[in-house]
Amino acid sequence: MKHLLILLSFLLLSSPVIGQSELPETILIPVSSMGDVSDTRKQILQNTLEEELKDHFIIISKKLLEEVQETVFEKLDYEECTEDQCILMIQEALQVENVFNLLVIGEGSDTQLSLSWRNLEEKKKVNDVCMECGTFELNDKVKGLVAKLVGEIVVEEDIVDDKEEEQKKKKEEELRNQKERESRKDKDYEEYFKLVSGFFTNYIDLNAKVTSGKYRYNNEFKEEIKGSFSPGLIVRYFIKQNISIDILYSSGSVSSVEYSEVKDPDNNTNYTEQENVSGNISSFYLLGNYVWNGDEDSWMSEGWSIFAGVGYGSSDTKYTYERDVIILNEKDYKYTLSKKGLSYSFGFDYTFENNWIGGLYYSSIYGEGISGTRIDNLEQYYSTKGGGSVICLSVGYNFK
Repeated sequence: MKHLLILLSFLLLSSPVIGQSELPETILIPVSSMGDVSDTRKQILQNTLEEELKDHFIIISKKLLEEVQETVFEKLDYEECTEDQCILMIQEALQVENVFNLLVIGEGSDTQLSLSWRNLEEKKKVNDVCMECGTFELNDKVKGLVAKLVGEIVVEEDIVDDKEEEQKKKKEEELRNQKERESRKDKDYEEYFKLVSGFFTNYIDLNAKVTSGKYRYNNEFKEEIKGSFSPGLIVRYFIKQNISIDILYSSGSVSSVEYSEVKDPDNNTNYTEQENVSGNISSFYLLGNYVWNGDEDSWMSEGWSIFAGVGYGSSDTKYTYERDVIILNEKDYKYTLSKKGLSYSFGFDYTFENNWIGGLYYSSIYGEGISGTRIDNLEQYYSTKGGGSVICLSVGYNFK
């Protein structure tokens, strides 16, 4: 019950009064002494010390301090209660950081004054000596010590406050800049598109494996139809900040028909690249891509972006070549191949300050199914599968 009354009295006495300035609180320990110092002199110096500190602090009442001291002494044995430990427990009980204490040391007519201050983290002390001084001369010395010590504390706190304020402003500025960048990103990516042209190379390849088992040669092979380096177009429309819908189209002439990975080759057969190849090869893709954009907060620098996605793709070719390679005595050297299905894409680009773009775009079609007259011609002898892909070195413009 006694502890509860002490706590209530502390709350009532330490609660701010309307109109009172917001000064920090402090504990003022009664003046201590060594040597030839009278109680009267100690009390006069205590009164002067209180008056000087009231300009800078709210002093905890003597009654409340004595009650808390009594509570602390009850918790600790006398031998356990060192000066530092007891003062710290009093500070924690009162929730007050500052503590002042004046030590007066007298020897004959000479007196040394030592004013100390501490908080929960550090200590400071200032001293002065007065020879053949009376009590009221010592009063002036006490005033000087208070002014000196409080000045050091205030300057240090101001420096700390300035640093904290500077750090606070820096964090606020960083947060504001980040919000501005995010806002700018949202605005930049709102309904815009990239129009990209470039040089495309289209590929269709088929892999065949003999099924009858009666042939000695060409039991497996790969036939690749490659398009020439020809122009094409990519339109990339951004529906959200990091999502684009891409349409890709490219068409050009067939540049080569090549054979590789031949199993059991015939020594009398020429497997080199076909000569006098002609025809057309084209690709169409509709893709959804997710885009990672570089900026100040990412590992990519601003202007760079990489993307990857999936969609639909198709590659078609009509081609003509001039000689037998796999099947002897072919009746017709004009064929078609078509590859369609689920596709994937990836690539990167860089946007220059004037909104021009340079980059690389690659897409390929999943699955094994492939169709066309070339497949019809081979299917009586071989099982087939195939793929299609396109690669583009792109140059374009970012329409924002």
